[in-house]
Amino acid sequence: MANGRRMPVMLVITGVVGVSVEARQVYAGSIAASAFALVGESPVDRVIAHYLLRSKTETIPAQFFTSEAEAIDWLGQYTSED
Repeated sequence: MANGRRMPVMLVITGVVGVSVEARQVYAGSIAASAFALVGESPVDRVIAHYLLRSKTETIPAQFFTSEAEAIDWLGQYTSED
């Protein structure tokens, strides 16, 4: 989809009640993402986001947001035109 380029990814986790081991492994082992913005609304979303943030590779920036607009703005710095 991205012609071999790494792309920023926004994960909307609102309403998620849990994360499977397989999903966490895919997230933590991603080689196609240049950055992850996790977006949620509730305290439960924040807990799940921080669980995922702890599992990510240190080389891929990731941050939690409560606003999709702020997440998109932040991800913009990780978009490559190459």
